Order: sequence, then C-alpha cells, then structure tokens
Amino acid sequence: MKQSDEIKKFFDKSLADVIQQHKQMTIEIKEWREKLVRDIGKHADKARNDLDAELKKKKQIIGDQCEKFMKRAAVEEKKKAVDSLRQIRDEWQNLEFKLNELQHQKHEVEYISVAETDSEERSTESKRLSIDQSSVQNQATNGTHDNDMDRNSPSAVNKEIKQNTVMIPTSSEPDRSPRNSDNTTIANEQDDDASNKCPACFMIFPQNMSKNERNEHVNEHFPDGESF
Repeated sequence: MKQSDEIKKFFDKSLADVIQQHKQMTIEIKEWREKLVRDIGKHADKARNDLDAELKKKKQIIGDQCEKFMKRAAVEEKKKAVDSLRQIRDEWQNLEFKLNELQHQKHEVEYISVAETDSEERSTESKRLSIDQSSVQNQATNGTHDNDMDRNSPSAVNKEIKQNTVMIPTSSEPDRSPRNSDNTTIANEQDDDASNKCPACFMIFPQNMSKNERNEHVNEHFPDGESF
C-alpha cells in the first residue's frame, strides 16, 4: 500500500472517530439536559405543593379566627359592652395574614462543558508552533548570512574601496588649496618688496624708476664690483 493511501486511510478513520465522539457527546448533553429539567421540575412541583399547603393552612387559620371574633362580638353586643366591643375591634384589625415567603436556596448543579484541547492535540500544536518558530529563525539566520556574503563579495569590497578612496592631487596638477594660494601671495609680496627696496640701504625705489636704474643704484654700494 502506498504511503499516500495509508495517510488517507488514517485521517479518514480519525475523522470518523471524531464524528462518532460528537454523536455520543451530543446524546450525553441531551440526556443531561433532560435530567436537569426533570430535577428542576420535581423541585418546582414540590415548592408548588408546599405553597398550596401553606395556602390551605392560612385559609384554615383565617376561618378559625373569623369565627372566634364573631362569637366574641355577638356575646358583647348582647351585653352592650361598648368597651369590650372596642377592644375586640382593635384585636382583629391588628391581625395580618400572609403566606410564608419564598426562599432562594443554592444547590450544587453539575454542568456539562466542552473541555480544553486534549494533550495529544496540544502536543501537536506545540510541535507545529515550534517548527514554525524554527523556520522563522532559520530564515532570519539565512538572511543574515546572505547579507554577510553580499558584504564580502568582490563587488561589495570594490564598492567599499571606491567609497573610502580619497583623491590626492598629483604633482602635474597645481595645488589650488587656500593654503597654497596664501603662500603664493606672500611670495609675490616678498618679491615686490625686494624689487621696490634697495637691499643695501633699504631705500624704497620710486615707481617711475626703471629696473636698470635700480640696478645701478644697488651697484653704487659695491664699487669693487661685488654683488649683493
């Protein structure tokens, strides 16, 4: 027999067993309901009988009291005893007749309810949840490994190198940084000072003085042909 056939047979039997259990439990609930209704009916019938008996008892008491007071009143009326009649009236007017009150008593009643999931199904559910959680953790772990592999791939490494590379100007390109510009300005100013001032006497040359004239002025400070 193929395993698929065995699986189908197993679950078909499981389903049939569950349906049969459902039928049996339905019968049990119905019988419990009928029994509970019968018990309540019996108790209600007893309470009703007790109430009827109480009414019969009160009727007897009321009848006896009525007859009693009527006899006493008839006697006193013959005597024309006004005070006695007044006393008799006060007595019967103060009488009060009531049935005994109903009492609500608590009794233990066994109720039927569907129990929680049995241990086998709870175990199966726990295993399923455990498998699902393990699957989620494996997916998360695989995702982390994939991210690590992606970060370690040659393309990622090259990309990271490119991102971290700093462009350094070569010697063939002039340095256009602000510091180099400042140095150039200072050098130009020093060159201007050297050409506009005599290095021997520190005289400032007039602006209309030519370069040759400035050289002649400087050479005059060195008659022996020495150069500064």
